[in-house]
Amino acid sequence: MAFGDPHYRTFDGRLLHFQGSCSYVLAKDCRGGDFSVHVTNDDRGRSGVAWTQEVTVVLGDVAVQLLQGGKVTVDGRPEALPFLKERLLYVELRGRTVILHAQPGLQVLWDGRSQVEVNVPGSYRGQICGLCGNFNGFAQDDLQGPEGLLLPTEAAFGNSWQVPEGPGPGRPCSKGHEVDPCRTAGYRARREANARCGVLKSSPFSRCHAVVPPEPFFAACVYDLCACGPGSSADACLCDALEAYASHCRQAGVTPAWRGPTLCGERAMPRDGEGWVQRAQAWTG
Repeated sequence: MAFGDPHYRTFDGRLLHFQGSCSYVLAKDCRGGDFSVHVTNDDRGRSGVAWTQEVTVVLGDVAVQLLQGGKVTVDGRPEALPFLKERLLYVELRGRTVILHAQPGLQVLWDGRSQVEVNVPGSYRGQICGLCGNFNGFAQDDLQGPEGLLLPTEAAFGNSWQVPEGPGPGRPCSKGHEVDPCRTAGYRARREANARCGVLKSSPFSRCHAVVPPEPFFAACVYDLCACGPGSSADACLCDALEAYASHCRQAGVTPAWRGPTLCGERAMPRDGEGWVQRAQAWTG
């Protein structure tokens, strides 16, 4: 899963932070070559941080792009949903979530804004590579680059998975670096971020705490709010971080009722896919 500025939760459960604003392999079948999922990140005018802007799913010679606002193209042509290409893929819209189902057993969920989730069946154990790790059951070795070597930092790992396509003409991309936005923003910003993200540890999410520990999501939330700065952008970053945690809760069988008139507003919650044995996510604010 990819979410926030971006944070990546690997198939084996490790949480990574990587701020490159180029295109990267999120998850790929590195043995059989059945599929490759790429993300293109954008810095949105903020130095040192990035957000997931779009997703490309490559299935043989077919390329599906999941774009902002839930728009979808197949081989460069805009397509209305639902879209079916027999024996290969089916793309549908559930609530506000675009869901791609592919023949190899791949499922990709895209919220049309910044959060993408990749689900694969257990038959791919040990043969996945990319930012979402190798799916071998051990989070300790998730920082493997394309050559199979463990890399020393999350930035080096993320940069190693860059792919040629970028954010588009006239928009050069930037490599990721090790950053601490809260150190840059200062003590007051960190204190406010801690206070606002505290809702993750409060009653709206309390039923979920036993099945999905909130601490990694709290840390990611604080990171995002420091990076987003004050004002409406911070509000949007907070809502994205809370929704990322809520999504994990729903996958674990708990549906928190956390949105309200003063917290991110009410909206229909997307339904999650069923029958998928492993997930990796990336979420961006």
